[in-house]
Amino acid sequence: MIQIKNYINGCMAEPASNNYIDNPSPVDGKVFSQIPDSDTTDIEHAVSAAKDAFQSWSKLTKKD
Repeated sequence: MIQIKNYINGCMAEPASNNYIDNPSPVDGKVFSQIPDSDTTDIEHAVSAAKDAFQSWSKLTKKD
């Protein structure tokens, strides 16, 4: 079974809680993957990484 992780700061990251939610198929109801049960800790980490990355990304042009 596929276990999807959060993509934060260029890396695949486990949710801080280590909790996942079953993702069932709409066709037959069988679980085919698990998605992260992200919480405020994960969101704060992602927002912080985005703010840090903005410093270099904001200086890029369309040609870069």
